Amino acid sequence: MMECHYKVLGISRNADDAEIRSAYRKLALKWHPDKNLDQVELAKKQFQIIKRAYDILCEKQKRADYDKSHEEFPRYKGADYDESQEQFPRDFYSDFVDKGFDVSQYLTTTCFKGYGDDKNGFYCVYRTFFDGIIKEDMNFMKCKNKYRDVRVPRLGNSFTDYEKVKEFYAYWLNYSTKHSYVWDFHRKEHNQKVQNLVAFVRERDERVLAQKKLREQKLAKKKKRGELSHQEMLRSGQKFIDSNCTRKQNSNRKKH
Repeated sequence: MMECHYKVLGISRNADDAEIRSAYRKLALKWHPDKNLDQVELAKKQFQIIKRAYDILCEKQKRADYDKSHEEFPRYKGADYDESQEQFPRDFYSDFVDKGFDVSQYLTTTCFKGYGDDKNGFYCVYRTFFDGIIKEDMNFMKCKNKYRDVRVPRLGNSFTDYEKVKEFYAYWLNYSTKHSYVWDFHRKEHNQKVQNLVAFVRERDERVLAQKKLREQKLAKKKKRGELSHQEMLRSGQKFIDSNCTRKQNSNRKKH
């Protein structure tokens, strides 16, 4: 599970925008790889963690979503949180939520590096996330002895056939968790968070973007063919008119 963003920046949950920016700048300067040539890999890792925390907390809506998820699931409130003060028992929410799928932390391009298939790449990072959801759902379904034959489409990799890519997004854009919730609005809210993440991923999926570009090229060619066909029809019509005019002129000459 990723560390609390407030803890990463060393600020309180009530910190204002100026405090967030100030904390980020200090830490970014401290851990910038160019300033840590003797420990570049560690610096890169720390810098990414700091950047991820800032990306979430500096945007009003993302911060609100992040705060709300922590309010709902107290375990994420940080090391100083007193679990004995919880109003509800630990199993009040589903096991899935308790195990820490914090969707908001994946709504940023800093959670992956490049669009390759390596462990830090776009496809591996998000495939691992969605596979975790699949695993939790499947475990729950087996416990409840239902939906045993359900096949859930996976994200795949950069070379996955586009038909399977379409199948993945068709399923996940309408995702509905198989877990039970005491209150239905928690279930709906959780589903919406996952669906929002899927939309975020789809907008950046190079397989989808490549397919979109291909469709646009085909439409452009089709449009061009249509324009050429229209021009040919105009030319043919003009030839017909010219031909009729010539015949009439010849006919008039013969009469005279």
